[in-house]
Amino acid sequence: MTIDTAAGEPLLVIDDLRMQIDTFDGTLQVLDGIDLAVDRGETLGIVGETGCGKSVTAKSILGLMPSPPVRYPTGQIRFAGRDLLRAPAKEMRRVRGLQIAMIFQDPMTYLNPVFSVGQQMIDAIIAHARAAGERMTKARARDRAVEMLATVQLPNPERQVDAYPHQLSGGMRQRVLIAMALSGRPQLLIADEPTTALDVTIQAQILNLIAGLVDELGLAVVMISHDLGVVAKVCRRVAVMYAGNVVEEAPVDRLFAAPQHPYTQGLLGAIPQVHADVDGLASIAGSIPNLIDPPPGCRFHPRCPKAMPVCRERKPALAAHADGHRSACWLHAAQSDTAA
Repeated sequence: MTIDTAAGEPLLVIDDLRMQIDTFDGTLQVLDGIDLAVDRGETLGIVGETGCGKSVTAKSILGLMPSPPVRYPTGQIRFAGRDLLRAPAKEMRRVRGLQIAMIFQDPMTYLNPVFSVGQQMIDAIIAHARAAGERMTKARARDRAVEMLATVQLPNPERQVDAYPHQLSGGMRQRVLIAMALSGRPQLLIADEPTTALDVTIQAQILNLIAGLVDELGLAVVMISHDLGVVAKVCRRVAVMYAGNVVEEAPVDRLFAAPQHPYTQGLLGAIPQVHADVDGLASIAGSIPNLIDPPPGCRFHPRCPKAMPVCRERKPALAAHADGHRSACWLHAAQSDTAA
């Protein structure tokens, strides 16, 4: 991917990232040349079906994928100019939490049930301070924890800091995770399905909270979701992933108004329309391919209603066809040739 460096490199650049995972059955070709960039203060949404590579891309940014069995044959993940993919473990400990933080999708999985939320936050805050070379007493860390719980609008933070996870609702636990993630004052926040398993009202509150924090703190955010409505509410730009590839990327309004890739069109066509008079929901035929032996050419071609012979032979590049709008589809190349 060519980055415009005239105005400076984006905060995060993922360039030609390929990931393989060795298994007893063979080698999974999980990521197949991911290109993404996130500017300072920008919110990027990543959407796609389960298994398309959204979460492993996010975890790769923080070096959370175990190696082995994970391998990265090619690619770079540059954050503020540094290649995180090849950074030593000591440097990554300073990056995690302090510069890049992550909200995981299941708050009960990532909050220890035998410790109060305050103790868990205090431990994280002290660890962040130590990584930054600062001294932090438990009393100051507790004050910081209460301050962060207030920032994420948790009711009665002075009392809730002593609560245990089982005493809090799902939405309150998610707010605790957000507070913990922000306690190191990161520049980039990765939110991996932050509204999963929450009811619609609480989802809206969490999304409004994240959007408000972006404006208030100037955070850059990578929002991972399978819910296009979530992305439309929070994100400025969206990347659509399929089977380890980014197949389309555009400003969110333009993507919803004029999707170019057949896969994106299928995703949007499957969204229920409240006022539409239809007999059933649309769907995308077939299923995600086996990544041990992925199909040649465009990985979507076995499910694509518009597939052409070239789609089975060569992988299309993620090419621009309008300002800020890129897609990886041979159909656009064919249309361009016809127009010419």
